[in-house]
Amino acid sequence: MDILLLTLQIILGIKLLATALSHGLQHQKPVMQAAIQKMGGAVRFWLKLVSILCLLGGLGLLLGSALDKISFLATISAGFMAVMLLISIVCHLRSREKPALYADIILFIMAAFPVVANLIFKL
Repeated sequence: MDILLLTLQIILGIKLLATALSHGLQHQKPVMQAAIQKMGGAVRFWLKLVSILCLLGGLGLLLGSALDKISFLATISAGFMAVMLLISIVCHLRSREKPALYADIILFIMAAFPVVANLIFKL
């Protein structure tokens, strides 16, 4: 079970770091421009905030997975990322981006699983 949790946390951490790069640095891509136009001009601020949160969450997951003394950090990061992915699901529903919506649902399950498993098995 520990290997499964560790693997999920590492995969999710890498994906969140990639999301931080894509949402923070690539606003000029045509796909991003279409979503920004659908949701309004204030989305640029939110995309930068999401980028920073994904960066912190991804680093928290990877460092928590790698270092045994701060393993609780991975669980906390996964919990915050699960909440953020729920918000992301709502945003992708509003912008009608079905592929991103499906990816968010899968990532939400991947983020929620370590939190639930740690709550069940560590209490």
